[in-house]
Amino acid sequence: MKKGLAIIISVMLMVGQSSFVFAEDTSKEESTYTVDTTFICNAATVTPIGVYTYPSEQQATYTLTNTYGGEDVVGFEVDGKLVEGTNKSGNTMEYTFPAGTVGNHTLGAGIASDFPDGYYVQLKGFTWEYRGDSIAVGSAYYTQDSNPQFKWEVYDIAKNEWTTIQDWSSSNWVDWKGENGDYWLHCSMRSEDKLATTSQTMAFHYVAGNSQITGTYAGWDADKILLGVTAGNSDATLQFKIYNLDTKQWVYLTDSKNTSNWITWSPEQGNYWVHYESYTPDGRLADTRTYCFAVNTPTIFTN
Repeated sequence: MKKGLAIIISVMLMVGQSSFVFAEDTSKEESTYTVDTTFICNAATVTPIGVYTYPSEQQATYTLTNTYGGEDVVGFEVDGKLVEGTNKSGNTMEYTFPAGTVGNHTLGAGIASDFPDGYYVQLKGFTWEYRGDSIAVGSAYYTQDSNPQFKWEVYDIAKNEWTTIQDWSSSNWVDWKGENGDYWLHCSMRSEDKLATTSQTMAFHYVAGNSQITGTYAGWDADKILLGVTAGNSDATLQFKIYNLDTKQWVYLTDSKNTSNWITWSPEQGNYWVHYESYTPDGRLADTRTYCFAVNTPTIFTN
């Protein structure tokens, strides 16, 4: 009899209640994270040292200093994984725990021997050499990966745009053919399995190889001024431009296919800019020089 009663009560509860109201879940997401700097190798130190707890909305930045410059110290060890961080100077790196981080984390100085089964990559600075009408740029690097990959890009400050010089390849050198100007040269590096990545950027004033201007001349030739310019590349195209500062007009422009190193100019009294340009054989602006002239016949003054 008791068993039957229990079944009836259970059925009544099921058919007599159309909805259920549950108590609100008052548990909250973890709002902090803790970083414990527990492992510091002999050749490097991490700052700050110790155990620190941060609000999850706060970023926390740590600095690694490679004390002796040894190549075996390759970056941060974050929760047992190697992370290079951001290179701030020759022997200094930074790693930032982003906002939204939660939980407990360990951090230290990562060394190559701690990661025998994984790749690490490190860029160690740029080098370059001038060629006939270009610049060959390369990057020193450190990795135990036998087939790392590199990507080269430049940011043109004047044009406010990025250009890829060379997409991902095995070459840490690239032949850069650009125009005279100021750039950010950017190299990215990754391991063969694409899991380890790093990058490095430097400011670079581009002059197109040996097409750069090697000398300029200005002097009186009777009642005229003789202007001359030379470039390191004998195939470079040379141009002369003269701007009148008083009238705010260009008063002399040579043809774009000018091959002569010399021109003569018969100026009126006034103030001028004399602008020399050299171009590579394929038409890229290689180098420039500009001088201010005050003409007071028959004497010329240069600055």
